[in-house]
Amino acid sequence: MKIKNIVLLAASNIKLALKSALAQFLLLCIFTAIVVLVLNVSAESFSKLFDSGLYETPKMVIEGLLNGGGIDEAVVDVQQLIIEITALFKQGSPLFEEFLNTVFLLYIAITIVIALFNFLIGLTELTVCKCLNDFMTVGVQRPFGWQFFRILGKSALYQLMKNLIMIMTEMLLLCVSVGLYLIFLSGMGIAGVIIFVVIGIMLYAFKLTLFSFWAPAICAEGTTVLESFKKSLKVLVDKFIQVYAYAFIISVVVSAVLGVICYFFGGYVSMALTPVVVYLSGYELTCVSMALYYEAEGKTYFTRKLDMVTTNEE
Repeated sequence: MKIKNIVLLAASNIKLALKSALAQFLLLCIFTAIVVLVLNVSAESFSKLFDSGLYETPKMVIEGLLNGGGIDEAVVDVQQLIIEITALFKQGSPLFEEFLNTVFLLYIAITIVIALFNFLIGLTELTVCKCLNDFMTVGVQRPFGWQFFRILGKSALYQLMKNLIMIMTEMLLLCVSVGLYLIFLSGMGIAGVIIFVVIGIMLYAFKLTLFSFWAPAICAEGTTVLESFKKSLKVLVDKFIQVYAYAFIISVVVSAVLGVICYFFGGYVSMALTPVVVYLSGYELTCVSMALYYEAEGKTYFTRKLDMVTTNEE
């Protein structure tokens, strides 16, 4: 598959990307409103949290690693971040304060909040794939809003199942990467940190690859969410190396860009640019997944209007 095909597909549907970004922003507002209402957190508390230097934590972590600090020091910085956020939430109610004082329940709460965030933001994923599928099939760009509400039920089921599987997968990969660091890399200084980061990126790319054909299968085949997952794994066997290569390259580029942004800019600049970089990389990976799925299934597809690509073109 030529990279040109992916670039053309992504560029031809740039309006789709912008509409999806707007929808995700609105969903993020809904998520924030839910958190504020449930936890009874005031705007003044949020302001105090940012004034405390919360946004500088990523920069502190990167500086510590570059200065020879180990992963254990980075973990301390992250734990401090969790403590500051927890202090914000504890102001909501005495019941919630007691809940957060239990470490195990605290991390359960964090997991639930992250899962809810991923669920809401991810509701646009299937819509983007469906719009890309229609464009690739007949060269027609369907209205984003109409597609979003038409398949909202299936999108919700897809995100629910995907998040449940991903939580278990991420916990397993986290344990593997941290275990490797503690056993083999903790005494190697900066070299150990670099190897740990590379391993982390490799495992993250593996996770992206594992689920890459699920949404394309749902949209292209029109089957149920569970059947599409089984179908995606079967199709992925033949295209695993290609998908993984793209996922790994994108992950490396994104990690490098985010590292540079956090280290040289930090503060509110990094907070503003990070979601943009992450979103664009996700959109590009979606286009890669759709194109590779079509080619794996021997389908022809449009990259732009009246420009059809056959699967025997290399």
